[in-house]
Amino acid sequence: MNIYIMSLLDSIIQQNIIAVSRLESVRSMEYFANPELLSQQLSVVSDFYLSFLQQLKFIPIGAYKLHHNGHYNLKGKKTDNKTILQVIQKINETEFHSNDIIPIQLRYSDKYNLHFVAGIVRIETKKSAAFHLVDLFLPKRLITSVPQNISYVRDILNSYTKDMKDSKRTNSRKSIVEYVTSKGYYYNRFLKDFKAYFGDTFYSFILKKRIIEAVGDMIFTAKSLKVIAFENGFEGYKTMHKAFKRYEVPRSKIPKLV
Repeated sequence: MNIYIMSLLDSIIQQNIIAVSRLESVRSMEYFANPELLSQQLSVVSDFYLSFLQQLKFIPIGAYKLHHNGHYNLKGKKTDNKTILQVIQKINETEFHSNDIIPIQLRYSDKYNLHFVAGIVRIETKKSAAFHLVDLFLPKRLITSVPQNISYVRDILNSYTKDMKDSKRTNSRKSIVEYVTSKGYYYNRFLKDFKAYFGDTFYSFILKKRIIEAVGDMIFTAKSLKVIAFENGFEGYKTMHKAFKRYEVPRSKIPKLV
């Protein structure tokens, strides 16, 4: 796992936790009366994502997670838990009011691990809040460095992905061969450098990113599978189904929150 994958993981977590915070069910009185329901849903979704992203080799085997659920003092009293203290500090950097629903997403490190923290905090009073957090531990020994002289593949990936989305409107999509050549690089060299940087082939990596985006839509929207397939770059539902099957991602295991 390298720095680019970590930034991609940050983006996935941020998108998902914002989606959770906007769900009508999360803001309903049902959760105010029974906050354990929110903790249970976050547990189900985070369990799925950890297994799913490990299956795609975006998160290494050896990473693990803990849950932090409960009521905490917003002044940091009565706790020495570093994750809780990090979240309290983040909350206190913003203006909040009673009954606010605050999506939490942050990253910090300790001696041995990099922590990806996400969840929902419901403000109760100026001094207390209900925390529903997932803390992903990524051992630092599993983080790999990559040669900086081939970082251009990351820039090409980002710009090509953006251009692919834009070309849907103009129907002027370039092949990756044409795109790489137009940037002044040799295609075969690009493929070799891409594999060295990401530990995966270009086409496999692109396909995995599409699967991840499609899964997010399946969990957090009511869109049809046909629409999800089209909006995430698949030729159709059958193509998306084959991609899921290729990476052993059963749709029956994907939680549905909408």
